[in-house]
Amino acid sequence: MDISSLAAGAALGGIISWWITKHYYVKANKELENSLAKVTRTLANQDTLEEFEKLLVEAQWEKNFEGYEPVYVCKSKPTFQFDMRGDRDDFYEDWMKVFPNKSGKAFDLHLKIGGTVVKSLRFISGDGGNYTLPLPEVYLVEGKQAFVWRKNSLGYKIATVIGNFYRSSSLEEVGEFVGIDVITEQRHA
Repeated sequence: MDISSLAAGAALGGIISWWITKHYYVKANKELENSLAKVTRTLANQDTLEEFEKLLVEAQWEKNFEGYEPVYVCKSKPTFQFDMRGDRDDFYEDWMKVFPNKSGKAFDLHLKIGGTVVKSLRFISGDGGNYTLPLPEVYLVEGKQAFVWRKNSLGYKIATVIGNFYRSSSLEEVGEFVGIDVITEQRHA
C-alpha cells in the first residue's frame, strides 16, 4: 500500500464523515427548531386573556387572603389570579335604591397572569358589601336609563366565580331584584 492510496482513503473517509455529521446536524437542528416552535406556540396560547376567560367558566377557583383583601387563584393554573386591591370610591346609581344599605363602592378588579395585570374591570360593592357585582352597561331607552349585564362578558363570569350575592343564588336573581336585565347576546360593533 502506498502513501497516495492511504492519503486518498483518509481524504475520502474524512469527506464521508463530514457529510454524515453535517446531515445529522441539519436534521437535529430542524427537529429542535420544530420542537421549540411547537412548545412556544403551546405556551403562547395558554397565557392569554382568552385562556383566562375559559378558566373562569371551566376551572375551580380558590379564595385566599393577602391581609384583608381576597385573592382568587385558579386551582389548575395558579398563575391565573384576580384580586380587588386598591382604592374604593363612593358609588350610587338608581338600580341600587332597593338595597337597605345605600352605601356602595366602586373599585377595580385586576386579572393577573404570572403576577402581571392583563386587564382591570370596574366592579361595585353594594348594600354595604353584601354584593360584589360587575358595573352594568347603561343605555337610554325612551329617555330612561336601562341597565344590562351580558352573560358572555368577562365581568359576569368573574362575578359568578366570586358568588357574593347575599340572599340571591345567582346574578340573574340579583338582576331581577335590582332591575338590571341579564342578556345573552354579544354587543355588535
